[in-house]
Amino acid sequence: MPPTPEQEQIILHNPSRNGRVLAGPGTGKSWTCIELIRRLIHERPELGIRLLTFTRAATHELASNMGDPQLAIVRPSTIHSFALGLLLRNPAQSRLPTPLRIADTWEAENLIRSNLARRLRSAGFTRITKREIKKLEHEMAARWESLDPNLVLLADLDPQARNAYIGLWDIHRTVYGYTLLAELPFRAGNLIEDIGLNIEDINLLVVDEYQDLNEADIRLVALIKNEGTSILAIGDDDQSIYSFRMAAPQGILRFPDEFDNCDDYQLTLSRRCGREILEAATSMIETVPNRPRKPPLRHGENASQGKFAYLRFNNETEESRGVADLVLARHQMGVPFGDIAIFVRSQVGAWANLLIPKFQKRGIDVVETEWAASIFETEHIRRRLATIKISIDPSDSLAWWSLLKLENGIAQAFRDYIYDEARRSGEPYGSRLLSLAPEFEGSPSRQSARAAAELINRVEEEVEGLSLDNIVFGGFGWAEWVLDVIGRDHLDAEAIDLFRQVGLMIPPENGLGYFIGHLELLARDLASQSNSIRVMSLTSSKGITVDTSIVMGVEGGIIPHPRGLIEEERRLLYVGMTRATEMCVLTFAHRRRGPTARHGSINVNRPRNRSPLLDALPIGQYQDGRRFVDSMLVDAMQE
Repeated sequence: MPPTPEQEQIILHNPSRNGRVLAGPGTGKSWTCIELIRRLIHERPELGIRLLTFTRAATHELASNMGDPQLAIVRPSTIHSFALGLLLRNPAQSRLPTPLRIADTWEAENLIRSNLARRLRSAGFTRITKREIKKLEHEMAARWESLDPNLVLLADLDPQARNAYIGLWDIHRTVYGYTLLAELPFRAGNLIEDIGLNIEDINLLVVDEYQDLNEADIRLVALIKNEGTSILAIGDDDQSIYSFRMAAPQGILRFPDEFDNCDDYQLTLSRRCGREILEAATSMIETVPNRPRKPPLRHGENASQGKFAYLRFNNETEESRGVADLVLARHQMGVPFGDIAIFVRSQVGAWANLLIPKFQKRGIDVVETEWAASIFETEHIRRRLATIKISIDPSDSLAWWSLLKLENGIAQAFRDYIYDEARRSGEPYGSRLLSLAPEFEGSPSRQSARAAAELINRVEEEVEGLSLDNIVFGGFGWAEWVLDVIGRDHLDAEAIDLFRQVGLMIPPENGLGYFIGHLELLARDLASQSNSIRVMSLTSSKGITVDTSIVMGVEGGIIPHPRGLIEEERRLLYVGMTRATEMCVLTFAHRRRGPTARHGSINVNRPRNRSPLLDALPIGQYQDGRRFVDSMLVDAMQE
């Protein structure tokens, strides 16, 4: 299909100028971006071009779509990976603990945040929990600034807690030797400001999903621009849904004011959504207060009519049964299961548990896309991953800390004793643990000391048995070796396949450490790609396209979520609605009794109202859900 006039303008963009592309859903921004890069490489092969995306899965997808081997030199990456690459150019000045060790999700949640919260509580900050630590972490990673002027930061509400957190975290990360993924962009920005970096090899930096960047990310991009690099920002302010990391629409909206010599482009022809779907989504998103006026999305000449419906059910049992029947009807009409997705606001597992029995009765497989995270939370997997990490670095502090926490008979007081000893000696936690073994003089518990000594002996024996010599790599790279170490009997077929998919994406020459460091993040991204019905959060729905999208719980108290920003709640729903090409259905239940009644505003078995996000619009007029679904089933039988 030839480019539209709007796409043609972008493809012909002058790489010596900055540029902004405001691209609505389904307007072909990825294809246009690739065509621009293809033209530049053909016409100006001397240009250094880099492409940044927001997730690793998106990076891999863009790389795959490029196809042409000549385009491989562009090396798509996430902004965090890009920042890390800048930091590794000057490791001595990066102020990161060495050797570099980025904490994974389980380590950040169950070790780092919980420990920091406990220590702050013991210092008198009695209301600090892991949740508050995570907020402070995101605020710090955004340089204590939000792009949304209406968002009140926890650091502003409690400056004492902020200051105490900074002081404790600085010592804590030194003792345990970890780096947080979220901090990499602001660290890279500091490095450029402090000593400068030679980045003459980058002439054009293309930043996709620019609306998801926070203040620290944007500062990093601006500093790179100041070094002589042109910036092309691509995104959509209507799809900014990451306020938890201090991102907001203002980031991409203010781009022309911050980046001079800027060409402004728009992509307004949507080739994804059917007419009814696009009209409903547009009507809803245009109610966002203070949203800048801009050209509305247009249908393609050959766009289908599409189908939009807002359905009311009596309760969550009828709702889940109706959703299962709707999926069955769509499949009988020829829609593959992998082309149907169910979106919920949060707590995906609870919604999946409600739906799975209904789908099983109909012989339909369902995938809850956050299941990948649960793989890395089981005790056996955590132990084996820690052992692999120790085989890479025998004194890996986070790995030893993980094993001490998981080992029966080792008390918290003993783990604190190792921390205090490491802090006094200046040794990292893992090194200090090993140097104190096996006597552990000064230990508060002889029982814990004996258990720790036995653990160290056992792990060191296991590590000796993990031979890396004479490994023959097949098509799945490091995945097969890691699966052997973990034990395939501890993983189901879907998890094994997920590990292998990651192995396909990471060349063996990158090393075992690189594979382990990226395993969880890539697995979580890839889990959203399935040939079964997917149940996933609205936040993780961005970037996918399906025939049919079903958003459940679109009612007061759930969507919008009471703790969410009302403007972002609209944008979240907009993202979910615009994933669909042919059918978009929103549902709500008049009453809820089960776990979903405790989501958002707790409201058990009391009347519920339609979502206020739709209340004032024609699309807010709901239909009887059971009647609509029965009609769909009849239509399916007639086809």
